[in-house]
Amino acid sequence: MGSLQDSCSGLALWNLVANEILQETWPENAAIQPFADDFVIVSHAPTKIKIENQIQVAIEKFINWADKKKLLQAKLNTSSLAN
Repeated sequence: MGSLQDSCSGLALWNLVANEILQETWPENAAIQPFADDFVIVSHAPTKIKIENQIQVAIEKFINWADKKKLLQAKLNTSSLAN
């Protein structure tokens, strides 16, 4: 998920904001990683359905956090990949 550019005033402030979501408990076999002002949610499971369910729970958690922090998500920069 990508945040809109300039949604926080500087990388140091962004790091403080992002640190909160990194401390959250995530669904089993799911994790979040920050990349500059973006995040990636990764998951693994024995079936595609289980991965999709885990990722959906994680995305909802992320969106709730971002909404609470009044962060805008760049929907055009949001994508998924399942293998």
